[in-house]
Amino acid sequence: MKRTALLSLLLLGPVAHAVRYRCIDLGGPGGPSSFAFGLNDAQTVVGATHVATRLFVWTAETGMRKPGPMPFAWGPGICMDVNATGTVVGYTDLLKAGKRVSDVPFVWKAGQGFRMLDLLGRVGGEAFALNNSGQACGYVLEPPPDACVWDASGKATLLGRLHPDWGAIAWDINDAGVVCGNAALGTGANRAFRWKAGEGMTDLGVLFGDTESRAQGVNNLGYIVGYSSNVSTGSQGFIVPPGGAMQPYGVFHTELQDLNDSLQAVGSWFNSGERACLVEPGVGTIDLNTVTEDIPDGWRLERAYAINSRGDIAGFASFGSDTRAFLLIRLD
Repeated sequence: MKRTALLSLLLLGPVAHAVRYRCIDLGGPGGPSSFAFGLNDAQTVVGATHVATRLFVWTAETGMRKPGPMPFAWGPGICMDVNATGTVVGYTDLLKAGKRVSDVPFVWKAGQGFRMLDLLGRVGGEAFALNNSGQACGYVLEPPPDACVWDASGKATLLGRLHPDWGAIAWDINDAGVVCGNAALGTGANRAFRWKAGEGMTDLGVLFGDTESRAQGVNNLGYIVGYSSNVSTGSQGFIVPPGGAMQPYGVFHTELQDLNDSLQAVGSWFNSGERACLVEPGVGTIDLNTVTEDIPDGWRLERAYAINSRGDIAGFASFGSDTRAFLLIRLD
């Protein structure tokens, strides 16, 4: 199918489909609220619970557990991503005399413990994604923030800026080292970017009529997803093919967070409240609440943050005033 025809189909609302999922409640030790942000092909999920924002790693064998041992004087934090080797990336607080000093980006692996990433002498930083080569991306802070990539040894490299006065945050990195994120414009709005070694940072623009954009996920084929928006009409998910222009992906009022190499993308659909959604090539935008079995009573699948190669999805649901991390297992 030609890309133009495919994108026209993807802009349709919900349609008949055979997509099916099963929901697993990941729990929330110490309290009801938990949030899932990262997922690998082994169905390892990472995130945080609401109790002092405690880190967690979840597997079917161990359930939800706190990665450790935690270095002395490190405080609350969030696990953001996990790669194929089980290495986890995220950020935590560094405590001194019982007080928070800064955010500290880290990598962690069972049996190896925590390792702090290079801050380049800055006051803090956060790491959000990790590829299978051990490269991580995020930012270091000394206002404005500067997007950076850490190599497998933990050494940081700044990615440059779209403008000398604009800060930037890197949200995802693929196995080829291609990075996506957003730069903060002088107006306070954001602009999606792609970064590639030898090419530098490229402004991805916005969809027609919009004023800002954010790039959230990049797959190993080089496709980027995110969302474009303006105050009048809200947000619209987009996809950017390698070397191509930004195009709408999914229905209006969606924000896409991640995609796999099959171009299945996940995020949120603001339709009668916030609802976790999937953009399925050849099908359209799907409210995951309508195709998932075993959703606990009172839950609404609210945000989908990560999708692996077989289509499993991690995110969190709302029930009352609380949230709960979930893993959706693809059945079809």
